[in-house]
Amino acid sequence: MANASAPVSSTATSGDDHAGIIAREERAAIAAIRGALEAIGVDPGAKPLDLRALPFEGAWGSASAICRLLAGELVNRELATAGELDGLSKKQAKGRVNELVGPRAQELAEQVAAAMTLASRFASVEAVNGYINITYNANTVAAGLLAEVFAQGDKYGWAPAGSQTERVMIEHSQLNTHKAAHVGHLRNICLGVAVTNISEAAGYPTMPVNYIGDIGRHVIRCLWCYRNFHLGEEPQGDAPKGRWLGDIYAEADARLNFRKDVLAFLHLTIQEDLVFVAAVDRMLRFLWRTNTVDGEDIAYLLGRISGQQEVDIAELRDENVVVAFWPMIGDQLRDEVVLA
Repeated sequence: MANASAPVSSTATSGDDHAGIIAREERAAIAAIRGALEAIGVDPGAKPLDLRALPFEGAWGSASAICRLLAGELVNRELATAGELDGLSKKQAKGRVNELVGPRAQELAEQVAAAMTLASRFASVEAVNGYINITYNANTVAAGLLAEVFAQGDKYGWAPAGSQTERVMIEHSQLNTHKAAHVGHLRNICLGVAVTNISEAAGYPTMPVNYIGDIGRHVIRCLWCYRNFHLGEEPQGDAPKGRWLGDIYAEADARLNFRKDVLAFLHLTIQEDLVFVAAVDRMLRFLWRTNTVDGEDIAYLLGRISGQQEVDIAELRDENVVVAFWPMIGDQLRDEVVLA
């Protein structure tokens, strides 16, 4: 049994008046487990009788570990009564108890499952590795749910405001601040508003939130493109500034992806085209003579390409050296095709 979801506890304080039919089914399972334990003479005392969802695909039900929790105490008491722990150290006594906890938990779970099965409320009750696995009767629950919906009509699911003590925060949408909302954003807006309305209708104090000022990589990209290529071109008057920012964002994305594509193509070329590698010295000398290019960048490119190693744009003093080098790469490749 895995921890598939948050547990449902017998100590929950929410009243049954506004509990959903599924929550009531889970509480019935807790009551049935407690009743079965008492029927076989075992008092769970103050131990938490929690449920977790069954982690099996296609199964709707809950699992309880109460028998595993109780088994340790029962085994310890039984061994002490029989005198089997006399003369043992704490470590030895613990080891002896642990040897018997698993089988005792399974035995106890089987007794509880048998008692619960007699009640016939649940689709199945099984004892597995000391856990009690309860499968709910979907048909019975569905019939009860439909009956409630038809009986309550428009009032179904509603609860007085503030009747639930837990406060709920629902975060949704997260629109990009530098480009227009698309259909995916609209879908999330609709879902977020719907879930918020449902939560409020169920009586929960609800706070919908959206990090409108969230600043991340999209903002950095947009600012980079604006400062380098569109500084001072802001729309005037009533011109739509949002669309203008969106266009700059799209351009920034295209420019950055283009640089990545260029470097990827350059790396592939120097790995597979030895003629290109042999010509790189001539190409870079021509680039240095005809352009205002930093000599260290020329040396870096020469060393990396001659050694058939990948070029890292972060190592360049001026990223635009690749832009200036790109037409020469094309000329060289065209010459190679002609000479082939």
